Amino acid sequence: MPISRDPFVFGQHCTTVDCDWKKLLKNNEQSFITDNQLSTFVSNNKPGCDRIHFYPLPFPYTFSGDKWNYEELINHNSLISEGPALDFQPDEAHLVFQPHLIEKKLVSADATINEKCAVSGNTLIICWDMHRLSKTRMSFSLPYFNANVEKIDGGIVASVKGSVFCALSVAGAEDVEFETQREPFSCSVDIRGSRVHLAITCGYDKSLVTEENKAALADPGAVFDAAEKMWNDYFTKIVPHFSCSDKTIEQLYYYQAYMTRANLYDIPYEPFTRPYTCPWKTGALWQWSWNTPMNSVCERWLNDKSIGAGGILMEGDNGGALNIGSFLRPLKKIDQLRVHNAFHQALGEYLKKLPDEYDMALFTTMPHSTPNGLLGAWELYLASGDKDYLRDALAIMLEAESLFSRDKLENGLYTTSFVDEYDYSLRLKPFIKAFAKGDTAMMLKMDTPFAAIDYNCYLHSLRERIIQAAAVLGESSVDVELIKAKNIKLKAAINEYLWDDEDGFYYDADPRDMSRSKVKCIAAFSALYAGIASPEQAKRMVKHLTNPLEFGTPYPCPSISIDTPEVDPSLLTYGGDCSITSGIYFTAEGLIKYGYTDLASQYILKTIKMVMRDGPSSSYSYHCITGDCNQEKHTLAAQSGIITDMICKNIIGIHPQANGMIDANPIALATSGIESFTFGPYRYQDKVITVSLVNGKYQVFDEVVTS
Repeated sequence: MPISRDPFVFGQHCTTVDCDWKKLLKNNEQSFITDNQLSTFVSNNKPGCDRIHFYPLPFPYTFSGDKWNYEELINHNSLISEGPALDFQPDEAHLVFQPHLIEKKLVSADATINEKCAVSGNTLIICWDMHRLSKTRMSFSLPYFNANVEKIDGGIVASVKGSVFCALSVAGAEDVEFETQREPFSCSVDIRGSRVHLAITCGYDKSLVTEENKAALADPGAVFDAAEKMWNDYFTKIVPHFSCSDKTIEQLYYYQAYMTRANLYDIPYEPFTRPYTCPWKTGALWQWSWNTPMNSVCERWLNDKSIGAGGILMEGDNGGALNIGSFLRPLKKIDQLRVHNAFHQALGEYLKKLPDEYDMALFTTMPHSTPNGLLGAWELYLASGDKDYLRDALAIMLEAESLFSRDKLENGLYTTSFVDEYDYSLRLKPFIKAFAKGDTAMMLKMDTPFAAIDYNCYLHSLRERIIQAAAVLGESSVDVELIKAKNIKLKAAINEYLWDDEDGFYYDADPRDMSRSKVKCIAAFSALYAGIASPEQAKRMVKHLTNPLEFGTPYPCPSISIDTPEVDPSLLTYGGDCSITSGIYFTAEGLIKYGYTDLASQYILKTIKMVMRDGPSSSYSYHCITGDCNQEKHTLAAQSGIITDMICKNIIGIHPQANGMIDANPIALATSGIESFTFGPYRYQDKVITVSLVNGKYQVFDEVVTS
């Protein structure tokens, strides 16, 4: 059995505030529901579901051949099904989504099926009310897994490798007799009845799975009630209340809060020592080293800061992020970070052949890939004021900084073969022999580590945060003077080797001859975020940013200047698209630092307009000309949640400070068109804050709390 731990309890000290979250989030587009480990994609055009996901599996995956096969690994990363679904082809299908419940009406000739389903804990419940339908057939399969099958009351339980179990049972149907197949597992059953319930439960303990499944089938209403209570507690306790005269921004705020909770995992087994939010449960179920601390910039605006802190601290527990292929109770405990360049080069070779000397466990934990992710660890502290958390986070930042600093050039710059998350853009073309536009495996083909402008600027920023954290904690063991000296040299090197005075722009450089790439990318504006640029350099950079032939596109901010040969704004990611985090967020923050608040406000409001064009969306990449999503509209990409930070800081106006004071500066409020709003109560360090705009009067009220 996996080694268990106690699950976290969220929102214990949070005040309950009314919120009409059901109305705010109701739509007819979304078809994904989740609680924690179990999620399901409800079908849009038939009764039942397209598939379920249960994550993670308790055993490592064994490749069928001797090659690393990405698609093969993805399909075995969690328990993935086809169905459960009924054999019924409707002429009409109508769906209504709410976070806790999806309801459907399906009509074919005279026959009608009314369906509702919910997920609570590890159980999915589906209720079908059938009218003028004498018989149908339910099918369910695990196409990537074999399973042994045992009968239970009203159904069956499938056992995969004797360590993960899936129970299915039916109530309300006549003569229930499942037909099953072992390799790969599949089952089907004839359904006769007017009101039928289906319960599916997954887990690692067969007796517990069967008990939970039996209880759900005996009282389906309890499952629906539990799902509603979970989401209600979240929206009325953990999410600070926000009401606004601009209902678009209000709706976006709650949609982003929903997206954060939808991506939350609290897996109560080792090595998942803490809760974390994954990149997006609709596809990327695992943890990313860059994504996790960046998510905390959004999650600091929740009243329970343990949600934002959990993923960062779990990376410290495991020597990085528990990535693709992670499983419960690993064969080898990994508790130290590794050099990310060497890691990715080895992983690239692993693609070609699976060498005997490589342990699969080593490749399921992703070390930190770029310094800007860990900047979120400091941002979370500013909102929480939790020094115990900061002390643990500082240890992670120090270890990561030492590894980021290993690939140092004599001139003071640092090289990398990996930038941000999955940067495979045209900026890399000068440095990769096998470069191919849009190749999603490009990060594993980086044969020439290069001096990336953003990598170096964010490393400078990370060191500054380390210095600040050491001062807050009084950590004399941190060699602050050495870090300051390294940053002085780094700043000078960035301005000497990466700044092109003729073009008035920062470029990446080839370490072999220090030639500049001449590819203008939005990453260059990290020099403003990091405070590297002089005021005159910043002014020249802003000219490029506002030039409609370069970065001044209808929607901000393209990752590559649109006059770059072969640029493609529809290419995910960094092909000329708008990336919410690395493109827009860091650029806007840099503009604010240099006093370009009007331009930053325009970008923030345009970003809100972009993601709300046809109702709220959660892609993290958008087309810079049309504003269209480059992913599915409801990808639920956790990166998009950083828009919450833009709203809370620049419209509501709370800028967290290291000294615990409140810097109220709503720079985008005046041009937002908002006539009134209320925000709070919000737990900020040792205070509870409310902010309001009523009858033109902007007010901030805070009250010191003790718990």
